[in-house]
Amino acid sequence: MYVDYLIEVAPQRYIGTPILTEENALEFHDDRLYDLVSALSRATHDLAFCSSPDSGIYCIAGISNFLQKHSETLAEQIFPILDTVENRTLFTRTITNLAEPGRITVCIGEENILPELESCALMVADITLAGHRCHLGLLGSKRTDYGFNLSVLRTMGV
Repeated sequence: MYVDYLIEVAPQRYIGTPILTEENALEFHDDRLYDLVSALSRATHDLAFCSSPDSGIYCIAGISNFLQKHSETLAEQIFPILDTVENRTLFTRTITNLAEPGRITVCIGEENILPELESCALMVADITLAGHRCHLGLLGSKRTDYGFNLSVLRTMGV
């Protein structure tokens, strides 16, 4: 019972109330999209992203959080990871193939499609924002806090 409470309530203590609501519709060319991704990264200290292949949107935030949190555990693997995330076409295609409507897909280590991400955990949620199919997610180390990160993704409107 207490665990359920933590999963549902604790993320809101870190990020506040959900940014997106029915009355608070998001426009793609609005700073709130970056605010959403940035809030996700601040709450988890992992790299956060949002991608909408059909509208050409790709937004990442939290590279400094990612480096601070994972530079020791990932060591020299960190630069190929960042190169992969910065390769918009490759990364967007990969997360599009992973995402399943209505759920959060989690790939840990060798489960990742890209070999550069084998030392990472990737969480991808397939959602609809402003009428567009989007992928909102997190990239962290394999030792990330899965329960908390999934809760934060759910709190963000997934």
